[in-house]
Amino acid sequence: MSTNRAYLIIPKLIEQPTWGGRYIMKEKGWQKHPDAQRKIGQSYELYSGSYLSLATDTADTAFQPELDSIPRDAFQIEQIRAEDAEGLLGTRGIKKYNGQLKTLIKFTQAKGNSFQLHVRQPDGTWLPKPESWYFFEKGLATLGITDKKKINEYKKVCKDIEDYMKSLSARIIETGHAPSLSLHEARQLAQMYIKKKNIYQFVNRVTIPKNSIVDLQYGAIHHSWEEDNELIPRGNIVYEVQVDVADDVSTLRSFDKGKIQDNGSIRPLQIDEYFKHLDTTKSMNDPAILIKKAQESVSSEFLSISPLFNTSYYKLDKLSFSQELTHEYTTTKHETFHHIFVLKGCIDYHDNSIDLTIDEGHSVFIPARVGGYVLKTNSKSATVLKTYV
Repeated sequence: MSTNRAYLIIPKLIEQPTWGGRYIMKEKGWQKHPDAQRKIGQSYELYSGSYLSLATDTADTAFQPELDSIPRDAFQIEQIRAEDAEGLLGTRGIKKYNGQLKTLIKFTQAKGNSFQLHVRQPDGTWLPKPESWYFFEKGLATLGITDKKKINEYKKVCKDIEDYMKSLSARIIETGHAPSLSLHEARQLAQMYIKKKNIYQFVNRVTIPKNSIVDLQYGAIHHSWEEDNELIPRGNIVYEVQVDVADDVSTLRSFDKGKIQDNGSIRPLQIDEYFKHLDTTKSMNDPAILIKKAQESVSSEFLSISPLFNTSYYKLDKLSFSQELTHEYTTTKHETFHHIFVLKGCIDYHDNSIDLTIDEGHSVFIPARVGGYVLKTNSKSATVLKTYV
């Protein structure tokens, strides 16, 4: 496969029956798709295992998501990387991650998750996982701790809840005789105990305005997504860009919100490690600093550009345009790939080898070797998110 042309990205859809929804399928224009009623929690828009499509239009019935099977006319991006890593990733991309594609982009609809953080530096066991969030809709999260003077009390509450959860789990899965506690009863008792311990007094629970940025690239920052069926009935709708590092070597959890699996088991926590790596400085725990609004760097009648993330790991720009977009804004300079996600509208893409049409909610991957390309809007205007390194 050639690095001289762009390809439509086949989204990998992750079904999440307990916390997913139908927002992602709707945004992709797949309301009438056979799988439209399944609860999708995440769409992988780019990762090292992504499949690319030979289709030229996301509206083509041949263009399908990866869900239960691999669509036809698809091949893995890894095939190109193995043949021509520099052509795919670019000169800068090659140096940054030793020839690997390490950028992970997820379009997520999620409710609550655990209290967690990622380490700032490797410590022999844990690896950093820089990540940043762009909220498509109003969200709810915890960001940072409230008072570092209460850090020991916070840790004790985490330990108390963990011990209590272990005791509940043991009563559900007792071996040799019938369990002394049903799953339903255990879950009720867990929530009652958590409410009594008042763990939320130790963290900042904040509403995230629509179109806000939360940049967690530095690590060591407490965070979690929260749920509130009245405030955010659809959950958190987030566009995530991060370095692709497995959770089991990068995510330290201090509190899992009383979750018990259907088999009675509970997820292991890393409370001591979480508190060892937690940054308690004021700036890393102030939501007013952690939550940001995009600032326009270019503004005209026909073009608006807002840099959303500008990190040493990845960059993300938001571009809104009503006329042909070309030149400095649409060239890889052979230094980096470009990933374009259509946030609003429908666009036509052109390079010297291929013409593509990308509808709202879909992505196109542009190898570094392509160099220059052109974007046009099929509607009055279009907005895209451009990721690169």
